[in-house]
Amino acid sequence: MTNPDDVRIIQTRRRDISLGLADGLEAWVKNTTLKPLPTPTPAPVPTPAPAPKPTPTPAPTPAPTPAPAPVVYPLINIKINGSPYEDKGILVNGNAFVPSEVLDFLDIEPAAVDRRITYKGVVFVRAIDLRDRDIAVAWDQSTTSILLRSRRDILAGIGRIMNRGQTTAQQLTAFLTKNNSNAIAKFPNLPQIYVQEAAAEDVNHDVAFCQMCLETNFLNFGGPVKPEQFNFADMGVISPANSGLTFPDARTGIRAQIQHLKAYGSTEPINQPLVKENVRFRFVKRGIAPTVNELVGRWNADSQYGQKIINLIRLLYENAGLL
Repeated sequence: MTNPDDVRIIQTRRRDISLGLADGLEAWVKNTTLKPLPTPTPAPVPTPAPAPKPTPTPAPTPAPTPAPAPVVYPLINIKINGSPYEDKGILVNGNAFVPSEVLDFLDIEPAAVDRRITYKGVVFVRAIDLRDRDIAVAWDQSTTSILLRSRRDILAGIGRIMNRGQTTAQQLTAFLTKNNSNAIAKFPNLPQIYVQEAAAEDVNHDVAFCQMCLETNFLNFGGPVKPEQFNFADMGVISPANSGLTFPDARTGIRAQIQHLKAYGSTEPINQPLVKENVRFRFVKRGIAPTVNELVGRWNADSQYGQKIINLIRLLYENAGLL
């Protein structure tokens, strides 16, 4: 400030100056409309950009389901009444099935058999069900064959010497073992030898085998003939004191029995060399006894001799499931 009077007033009258300033400010405020300070607008909070969604990995295209492999059943042979049947059967879970045409061959109405399957366009029926239709059913493991036979045919030729045997070597073994558990241990392969030797001469092996079972008491022996003689049909035994013929081995003894049966049952020539030990072969009138009942008084004096053999054959067939 340049005016000395003003300086002096400020220095000496400070209170008055302060009151005057206060009164002036009050009057000014009353006469002036004050604008409120604007409310500051808050700065907008930036919205965060959404996180990018991961691109989903496309599901792999499933591999096509492979077609199931076709079921293949093993083929089996069929024999009907002892003769081979041209068509084949099949083995399904251990059960033998045969073509439905077999029913016509056996004179069985198709409606009589329920269990059927279709395989490769062919209708098959379960073989075991044919037992209810009077058909004997058996299995031959050695030839993988199902054996079918009408029971009428079985009973018709049950005692004929020159006939085809109905049973297999396995069934003969089972029958023999059932009646003598030690028999096969003493005479291994005996049933197989009977089947082979009988086939060589067209003799019924069921007859020859059951004759052996009768004469030796299922290979227990106990009579005048001893096991080491290999004489399975009491050949040459004329009294309890006479032990009869002796053969060098089991096959020779069986062959002699088969040839002797053929001598009684047929006039056909013997196919194999005659067993030299069978010295009485030449005394038999050929073909005089076609059945076992006619062996009575010839092979054995017992009046029930033939019937006893037939009874054993029936038991054999029952044991084999043929009757």
